[in-house]
Amino acid sequence: MLENQQNLIRPRLNQPLEILKNFFGYTSFKPGQAEIIEHILAGKNVLAVLPTGAGKSICYQVPAIRSSRFSIVVSPLIALMKDQVDALNRNEKVASFINSSMDYYETEKVFSDLAQNKIKLLYVSPERLSNTSFANRIAELKPEYLFIDEAHCISEWGHSFRPSYRKILDFINISKIEKYSAFTATATKEVRDDILLQLGMKNPEIIVRGFERDNLSLNIFISNSKREKVLELLQSRSGPTIIYSSTRKSTEELTEYCRARGINCAFYHAGLTTDLRRMIQDDFVNDRINCIITTNAFGMGIDKSNIRTIIHYNLPSSIENYYQEIGRAGRDGNPAKVYLLFQDGDRNIQEYLINLSRPDLQNIRDVYDIILDSHSITLGSGQNVILNIDTNLKKYIESKNIPGSSLESILRILEQSGYLKNSGASKGYKCRILLAPDHLKKIITQIPEEIIRELLLNLLRDHGVSIFKNPCNLNISEMANKSGISFMETLNLMKQLSMSGIIEFSAPNNFISYTLAGSRVQSKDLAIDFGNILDVNRNNLKKLQEMIDYVFTENCRFKYILNYFGESLPNYKCGNCDICTGGVSLSAVQLGYIEDKILITLHESTTPIKQKNIVQILSGKTNNQSLKKFSSFESCVHFKGDEIINTLHKLNSSQMIISSNDSYTLSDKGVKYFVEISPEGNNALPTDYENDILLFNKLKNARKEVAYKFNQPEHLICSDELLREIVRKKPQGTSELLSVDGFSIKKLNKIGNEFIELIKEHSNQFEFSESVRSFESKEQLIQINDLLIKKYSLEDISKLCKLPESLVSKEIETIIQMNKQIEVAHLFEKKELTLINELIQGGIRDLKTLYERANKKISYSKLRIALAKYNSN
Repeated sequence: MLENQQNLIRPRLNQPLEILKNFFGYTSFKPGQAEIIEHILAGKNVLAVLPTGAGKSICYQVPAIRSSRFSIVVSPLIALMKDQVDALNRNEKVASFINSSMDYYETEKVFSDLAQNKIKLLYVSPERLSNTSFANRIAELKPEYLFIDEAHCISEWGHSFRPSYRKILDFINISKIEKYSAFTATATKEVRDDILLQLGMKNPEIIVRGFERDNLSLNIFISNSKREKVLELLQSRSGPTIIYSSTRKSTEELTEYCRARGINCAFYHAGLTTDLRRMIQDDFVNDRINCIITTNAFGMGIDKSNIRTIIHYNLPSSIENYYQEIGRAGRDGNPAKVYLLFQDGDRNIQEYLINLSRPDLQNIRDVYDIILDSHSITLGSGQNVILNIDTNLKKYIESKNIPGSSLESILRILEQSGYLKNSGASKGYKCRILLAPDHLKKIITQIPEEIIRELLLNLLRDHGVSIFKNPCNLNISEMANKSGISFMETLNLMKQLSMSGIIEFSAPNNFISYTLAGSRVQSKDLAIDFGNILDVNRNNLKKLQEMIDYVFTENCRFKYILNYFGESLPNYKCGNCDICTGGVSLSAVQLGYIEDKILITLHESTTPIKQKNIVQILSGKTNNQSLKKFSSFESCVHFKGDEIINTLHKLNSSQMIISSNDSYTLSDKGVKYFVEISPEGNNALPTDYENDILLFNKLKNARKEVAYKFNQPEHLICSDELLREIVRKKPQGTSELLSVDGFSIKKLNKIGNEFIELIKEHSNQFEFSESVRSFESKEQLIQINDLLIKKYSLEDISKLCKLPESLVSKEIETIIQMNKQIEVAHLFEKKELTLINELIQGGIRDLKTLYERANKKISYSKLRIALAKYNSN
């Protein structure tokens, strides 16, 4: 009877809007939904990026319900899988799932329903699809669509990488399914490109929608007087305010400063007790406190729609984090203001925090040895021994200059590399949910991180209503296994939830237990994928630079954010940000003028210049006679120091200049700026300076290769400052290189020979360039000389220079006359040069005779080169 009713209902629900109304109770689609559904129904493959709350699931549920066959939905979260199935089946059973919690008979019942066309959506985990027999069985049932949810999990650049997602393409090939689409909430261009690559998606429709918040006004203030600026903003604004700061100390200091000036505010961070955090949160939600000054975890559990102001006291680490935090303002749809206060030191704070998560290889080895030594484990023994990382051991490790946050990263790396595993001795952890059930349900839908949502849902599944009343015992190992993440990551997420005020969480005896996987090895033999660690670190630093670029953008701020997430709107202007409303302190004319003066200053200097010295030169506020010699001295007396620093950051973001250790120098792009302006005039760049920049970049490339070889950060191999000193002195041998202040025997063993060879090669090239300066074919000679040094063949040199071999050979003849040491043997076949030299030694010096005596098998071009080389010796 039910099946007949279903068959009567479904034909009437043929239009997407009808399905939306009948199954989901909505009368209209959200932005982007109808467009995505239309492409899917047209048989196109789609990559859809929609923020949390924009309704991604409806985009694939509607086409699946409309289809005459069933569709597969890949989801990494078992708990959310069940939630979606339950919601879909509320009025009519159209969905089911297969996961590891089901027995054989339950799984077979689902297969039976699929075969009888009773199910429209089948939810499975990516791990299930990698099972060949399961994949073959599904393929026989001929699914209509495959939908991959949380698709960023397929990318190592995404924030929740799951290796099992990489197997989905195998399933696509086995099942021969042609219609498949991917969905995610947070995919940058790198992640989107990786998703397309890993899923083999060709010519897909890429749709990015819903990231605009038209009621938010985004503003930047660049100031070294941040506290005063915060006070000014708080006194001029009304309504609830959240101020985000990067450290506990700064939240407390800023709160004390504001309270002393009559602001009703409180600080909030993980160092407070759970009860105190809960009390402060309740006071803010119920308007007893108007302002919270907090570290970045606050806001996740806040059900407060009328937040009118968000202030970032420090720079966030990425656009993703920034977007999530500003999204807590104006959820009621009314206008809200967002402010970011920036000063030069903000970058240093974030770089420090990022680098803490990237310990060097020696620190990893040291921690491994310290932990195993403390448990008296000898080489070749210790398998399955429990290792307790207690407070005393942590303190000892910290005494070796390894901070606690670095220790967490090291333990995670050792676990991921297969040397440690969580011991299972994780019982004794306790948790209580502090929010009311209805409030928690609402909060779960707002949390963008799917893995946190799953943790909360798993807590509810495992403990029911009792977890709201009393602390419940947890098994962190089981929770980690269910979520498919590491023990350490689970523990950190629970701490994050505790800090946000959603749960109360306590650890047993304040230590973590691991088991040694396998026997102890020598720490120098640890196989750590440090290349991947460095890649992740570089990606985090890149995200930080993109955040800084946002600060100094000249375009609409919301357009920058939309472009970052892939939503391309060429003529878009939000009309609310400081750029659109003309609220930026530097006009384009002023900025261009200061830019020019900074570039001229760096152009005239032969060494990097400190930021404070650049400000002193341009503002004229110095008694240092050496600084007064610059032509740009006192050229910006009518501008503030902040405006000069602002312009420095903009030039750095546009890669016109390079920054290192608070000092600046011209980049290659900056060098070209002067060459293009006046190659022969007063602004022409000194030849030796351009030469030094070229050598500096060659040495940097060599350093990068050695850093990969030794699995170390580049600055530990050789700092930029030391590189510049080497470039300045240009040492030609070992003793000269060691005489450079700061260059040690250890560095010599790692990279000394490479540096010396590069310097010699570069010096020869520079000397050659200088010696041919008067030649008409100067550029041609330099190019051919470089190609000879790089051992290109005569044929390849001819093609690259777009010259006949005969002309190339004449230019090589000139090069040999000027540089007798130049190598040319690689231009000849193995026996050719020997034969030619024997003929020349026999008294033959005429090219035509040489050609005939060589049986006309060696070209005139080669003969000319061989003769020139012989004569040079």
